[in-house]
Amino acid sequence: MSNFKIAFIHEIYPFGGKEEITNILADFFNQNNIEVFVYSCVIDTSKSLNNNCRYNLLPDRNIASDINSEFLINEICANNIDIFIVPDYNIPLESIRQECECKIIYVLHSTPFWEITVKYELAKLRSTKSLLKKLEWHVIQFWRYDVFRLHERKIRNNYREILANVDRFITLTDGYSQKIISELSLSKEFSNKLSSISNPLSSIIFNNQEFVNKQKEVLYVGRLSYADKRVDRLLNIWKYICINYPDWNLKIVGDGPEMQNLKNLAETLGLINICFEGYHDDVSAYYNKGSILCMTSTFEGWPLSLSEAQAYGVIPIAFNCSAGVEKIISPNGVNGFLITPFDITQFANQLEELMQDEEMRKRMAKAVQQKSKEYSLSNIGKQWLGLFNELMSR
Repeated sequence: MSNFKIAFIHEIYPFGGKEEITNILADFFNQNNIEVFVYSCVIDTSKSLNNNCRYNLLPDRNIASDINSEFLINEICANNIDIFIVPDYNIPLESIRQECECKIIYVLHSTPFWEITVKYELAKLRSTKSLLKKLEWHVIQFWRYDVFRLHERKIRNNYREILANVDRFITLTDGYSQKIISELSLSKEFSNKLSSISNPLSSIIFNNQEFVNKQKEVLYVGRLSYADKRVDRLLNIWKYICINYPDWNLKIVGDGPEMQNLKNLAETLGLINICFEGYHDDVSAYYNKGSILCMTSTFEGWPLSLSEAQAYGVIPIAFNCSAGVEKIISPNGVNGFLITPFDITQFANQLEELMQDEEMRKRMAKAVQQKSKEYSLSNIGKQWLGLFNELMSR
């Protein structure tokens, strides 16, 4: 596929999981003579950028603006982009499809209809801020969200519009594809546009096969946000654990809008042996030393921190909140532990059992490392190449 060209669009690059996946895939594509363009509203030059990408700054901070749409159309045509990849952004695809000859791939990096959950969770959170907000919830918002579900209709229609304007809609597991087909009652024409490709792990990770410096450390690695990540649950779990295990530490690795709220909660709960490490571009040092990774999210698509942790022999414990989480950790008890959503007591008990049993940790560390090889870049990259060949042969 010599001189083959693809383009990704992002809002902030680099930033989180979506951008990391672009980063990882760019290396593989470059090795296969595929030129990679990245268009973004913000390009953060303070963080390390992949030299295998050509970066282009979008003219407007609003990723879905008409100005950006016109700019993208001109860029795609001028650079003869073969495939335009949209990782989970609601941009005007119809105009790009009409004006450009490129194939369009939409990639859903989360669980289907995650937007419904976010809107609901944030609305419920706002209702706790004051008596007036609580009254507004019971009088107005309860009917809108819980009874008539007006926000759901708009989001489902948006999924239909995306499917109408793309050549392929990628989900992270077959279960996600089937959920979309079922909930939208899709015809064969649209259901055939759905495919699943899991997120890959960087090949750099697999250069380390032995991790002998494990410490008594429990990790959280990821963004600190409320509606999806709910790290406050982990702090409440740690409340039951920390007093009885003073030789263990909890390290929160990441940053986000909930940072100060979580620090305040830790202080209110009187937590000990907890450290907020902030954002780190390279978290390998934490994975090398960590023994257990905890995830207490309300929903996740394909959390990289779970599969990355496994590659480093870190045993994950997570609420079974999605098909993606279940696939990474399954079988339960072998490649980690799946906890009934959102049972804080069960989570705490399972974490405590694992902390107590060193032999269990050693046994499971080997198992999770083996599991992570399913998501090697060579395996996942070949699936992407197959998809590109299929689309370009049409």
